[in-house]
Amino acid sequence: MKKLLPVNQPLISSYPYYAGPLAILASRGNHYIPWVLSNFIQLSLDNDYKLDFFQPWITWKPYECPFLDVQIINRDVFSRQQEQPSGIVEEIINAIDRGYYVYLKVNHRYLSISSNWYQQIDNAHELLIYGYCKVSESFQVADNFGGKYDFKSCPFDEFIQSCTFPPSFNIDHYNKIILMKPLENVFLGFDLLRVIDSLRDYLESRTTEIRNDLSINWARNIVVGIRIYQKIEEYIESLIEQPDKKLDHRIFHVLWEHKCCMTRRIEYMRENGLLTDEIILIQQKELETKALLFRNHALKYNITEDIRIIKKMLKEVNPFAIQEANLISHMVEHICDINSKTDYEHILGTDLDYNSCWFLAKSGKPGGKSNT
Repeated sequence: MKKLLPVNQPLISSYPYYAGPLAILASRGNHYIPWVLSNFIQLSLDNDYKLDFFQPWITWKPYECPFLDVQIINRDVFSRQQEQPSGIVEEIINAIDRGYYVYLKVNHRYLSISSNWYQQIDNAHELLIYGYCKVSESFQVADNFGGKYDFKSCPFDEFIQSCTFPPSFNIDHYNKIILMKPLENVFLGFDLLRVIDSLRDYLESRTTEIRNDLSINWARNIVVGIRIYQKIEEYIESLIEQPDKKLDHRIFHVLWEHKCCMTRRIEYMRENGLLTDEIILIQQKELETKALLFRNHALKYNITEDIRIIKKMLKEVNPFAIQEANLISHMVEHICDINSKTDYEHILGTDLDYNSCWFLAKSGKPGGKSNT
């Protein structure tokens, strides 16, 4: 007996706490795309040089994803048969049978599908479990196993070991289990005001709080927006000074996914008449290509350890930042110009009424207020 809940390759996959929910949504059509493109605009970089999208729900708990019913359960409550380690397998099977995807941290050292690095240390990392097969005694799981978000099979016995032997690192939320089930008949249109706000915040390196007021509770010691490039330069300089230090290529993978998402957003706005300047799309695609080169150079450096590669990257970061800042500034001005010709002046935030929110409905006609 087996059961598989649908999943598909997520639009953004750098980190599992949004790749998992987006993989679920991607399997159910494109209705969620306008919401994704209304978000995932701001970037942040912390003192450990971790670059990531800045979203209020990116705290391991996807509370704010409007398309999912999310339940957080303690691990000891979830497993009824505490005296039997295999009890958690039965609970996960029961949850999947009820239509719930299961998301939790496990000790990846005991999973043969994990990368060699994870198998060397007791490190907790997330898994999205979306199916099982009792014949082969395995779960179907998703994660960034070898640097790429992928879908694989995990034997029950390995999974039990990964839950039985506690990890030593990355243990935040280890005792929590998340159950996610897609909600039916949810539609959220493209939120132009949020996009304008976020682009302006990105340009000004301003913490996005107008829309995401929860962020003030957890966003500490980070740099956001266009200023991330100064921190990236600082990071590369530290690598030049310490050539034996391994480069974290995830920084540049997130950067590339951010540009891919921006390209998709611009294409969406062009399709819906919110942006008409074709040059904006052409220049954005140039940035996307350059970001991919950054990512590929980072991977190549980790293989060759050729210091000339990151010295070249260092020279190219600031021109890249300037090009992007100029493009976004022009894009914001263009969007405001063509949309201010409508009767919906408030959608641009020019009246400073930040409680108002405008959605682009399926028909392409403006109207309605958000409940966010």
